[in-house]
Amino acid sequence: MPSFSLAVPESWWEFDIRPEGREATVRALVDERVREMPELAPYRADVTSMLRKMAKDAHDSGALYMGCMAENFDGIPLSATVTVSVLGARNKQGVALSTAPRAIAGSLRTITRTLRMALTQTYVPVPGTADQVVLISGASPVLDLADAFHDIFDAVTSTFRFV
Repeated sequence: MPSFSLAVPESWWEFDIRPEGREATVRALVDERVREMPELAPYRADVTSMLRKMAKDAHDSGALYMGCMAENFDGIPLSATVTVSVLGARNKQGVALSTAPRAIAGSLRTITRTLRMALTQTYVPVPGTADQVVLISGASPVLDLADAFHDIFDAVTSTFRFV
């Protein structure tokens, strides 16, 4: 898998989601934010816990990268994540899967739990290989702002580059 770059808004959190680096980077980021915004101090434990969970969930689902935002806007909590994962692009018989959007949509399986999320998924073939694709996913539980989050996810996804 070639290296990649992706840009998220400046106010978002980006950190190591791997178990061996997660704790130190979450702690450092929360410390930095609390210094910048002392009003967050009473929520330090909550923010730390939320970031740990988001990072663990992203890593456990196979993500290589996660950027997230967690803001409080007039008492309304807003959150969103963008993850980058690498997926196999071959079926169980070893045949290369189609990269056509309709074929991808037709191959998706149903998830049995109910989640109401604004969600975007963008598939990018990995150059030089026929057996990997990158999945860039953006998600937010704030459905009232779904259109705005879709615009943000689209803008973030448009910055994706292999380097």
